[in-house]
Amino acid sequence: LAFEMKNDIVVFGSAKHELNKFKEEVGESINSTDLVLNCTADLIESKPWIKSKPKWMELTSRDINPFQIQFDWREGEAPYCDLSFWKNIIERAFENDVTKIIVCCSNGKGKTGTALAALMVADGWEPQAAIDKLNQTYSKYAVETQAQRNYILDLK
Repeated sequence: LAFEMKNDIVVFGSAKHELNKFKEEVGESINSTDLVLNCTADLIESKPWIKSKPKWMELTSRDINPFQIQFDWREGEAPYCDLSFWKNIIERAFENDVTKIIVCCSNGKGKTGTALAALMVADGWEPQAAIDKLNQTYSKYAVETQAQRNYILDLK
């Protein structure tokens, strides 16, 4: 468990290759009322449009169906979106009765931790408190690089 949002959506972090172990670790399966935020690096090769700010940042219910958002940025760097993007994910998840958000990337740290921290800030956490909480409860490398740390600290 990474954290629980104010609207009772539970948010988890994972490495993409460990999603098949999710049921063993958490005790429940990933199901149709969950949202997977996939931050895997392999998307850069298959989706060249993600190298620049994507046009789909204004999420709609259609984007959440089948409850997976593929969102990527380069390893070690910060994402290229502002706080409204993360708030929009939370709002659309709530509107679509999502009960869990599972954030994953290749290793489950760095991009996953940055996305988790950004969701926490969007849910009302202070940026430094979000980083500290993830470092204590998720991984000491949750927000891996200075660029990612600066991104979280600058979210407004």
